[in-house]
Amino acid sequence: PTLGIKEEIALKLNDSMGLPPALKGLHGLYKKGKVAVIQGVGYPKANRSHFKSMDIWHSASPELTYNNGWIGRHVDAIASQGSANPVVALGLSGDRPRALAGEKFKIPCFASLADIQAMVGNADAEKMLRQIQGAASSDPNARLVQQASMSALDSMSALRDKLATFTPKQQYPNGKFGEGLKQIAQLVATSPQTRVVYFSTGGFDTHARQAESHEKLLQDFGDAIAAFQAEMEAVDKADNVVVMVFSEFGRRTYE
Repeated sequence: PTLGIKEEIALKLNDSMGLPPALKGLHGLYKKGKVAVIQGVGYPKANRSHFKSMDIWHSASPELTYNNGWIGRHVDAIASQGSANPVVALGLSGDRPRALAGEKFKIPCFASLADIQAMVGNADAEKMLRQIQGAASSDPNARLVQQASMSALDSMSALRDKLATFTPKQQYPNGKFGEGLKQIAQLVATSPQTRVVYFSTGGFDTHARQAESHEKLLQDFGDAIAAFQAEMEAVDKADNVVVMVFSEFGRRTYE
């Protein structure tokens, strides 16, 4: 009764579907033919636990027959061909989403790009890490791990230097989506070795002041996507980038 979006203020997509008015940024891209809406994505006997649902979405397995994630499995397949760069996939998240969990390849996760720069930006700390990784070992398995770790350090160091060469120029919103998409733009513009970037944020569990909170979240999201698309077009990367957005979270139709 009070939270439902009235038809007269919805941003019309067609005669039966519309967006909340806070999604003007996304709606503008839709009108340009740059957004696809995929409805009805689900699985039989939907689980109403948020935690179990996230496990299902991240593993792409309704029966949870996989311990790893769908992106992790994809990167594992790349790694099995011997061509996976240590920064082929990156997570911008405070924890490691299950989607990124793999059997063979460990996808690095950072809360922000500042963490990458801090990790390899301290000369003394990096020197110590390299000395530890380069310590002599008679165990061939240990040597393989050391070589992989040194390769990762080299890649992170190179990535840090590249990140400093580009500053996003679009006007991004100040919220979490704006900050996240701005950092992804920086990665796409400077790191051709990186093929997948996973970003996640919360805040959608809006039991109180739901209308106001949800509107702000959606506006931040829509405006951030619009700024990111404009950035990709400005650096001539738009035709090589696909953004997929999903949310497990939902509400029943009654208040």
